[in-house]
Order: sequence, then C-alpha cells, then structure tokens
Amino acid sequence: MARNKYPEQTLDLILTVSTQMFTEKGYEKTSIQDIIDELGMSKGAIYHHFKSKEDILSAVMEKELGRAEEMFMELIQNTHAPDARQKLISILENIIVDPGIQSNSIDQVLSTQIKNPQFVLGGIRKGF
Repeated sequence: MARNKYPEQTLDLILTVSTQMFTEKGYEKTSIQDIIDELGMSKGAIYHHFKSKEDILSAVMEKELGRAEEMFMELIQNTHAPDARQKLISILENIIVDPGIQSNSIDQVLSTQIKNPQFVLGGIRKGF
C-alpha cells in the first residue's frame, strides 16, 4: 500500500471540504459518505485521520477558533488608539465591518450542536 507523503495536506483538505459541507448542507444533513464523495478519497483515508463525523466537527471547530484567535491577536497588535477604551471600540468596529467574519456561517453549524451534550462538554473541557 502506498503511503501518503503529505498527510498534513490531506488533513487540511478534509477539514476544508467538511467545513464547506457543514456550512452549506448543515452538520446533521452531511454524512461521512458525502464528505468522502466530495473529496474523492477512500473511506480508509478519512478514517485514518478521524474516527467519526463528530471528530471531524471537533477538528473543524478547533481550526476555526485558531483562525479567530489569530485574527484577534492581529487586530490587537495593529490597532492603535489613545487609550484602551478607544482601542476596544476600534477593534469591535473592525470586527463588525469585516466581511470575512460576517460570512463565516460556521456559527450555524455550532448552533445545531448546542443540544449535543457531548459536544458541549468537549468544548468546556477544551476551554479550561
């Protein structure tokens, strides 16, 4: 069996396609088979990286949260104001007008999982 020379790229591709599908179709209406079909990969390739659709969602959320954290850090470092209050206002204004943030419909995926106790508990554990 041939070995994948670029597992990080495969993992990133799985997460990118999964994010897109979860956003467009909804998490509940997206199956592992949908993701496999969209990627054109084997089941084994997907299951090599993830045990379940829930694991994929968890990785998607982790990636999105990392991206949001990077954006916030960049805003904090690059926003200049005479005092902390004005800096906070400026940062919040940038967030409001940023089309990339507004178009991030991954929040819709999160809203479908808010009733899933395992998902909520996992989020709490990662937050502390």
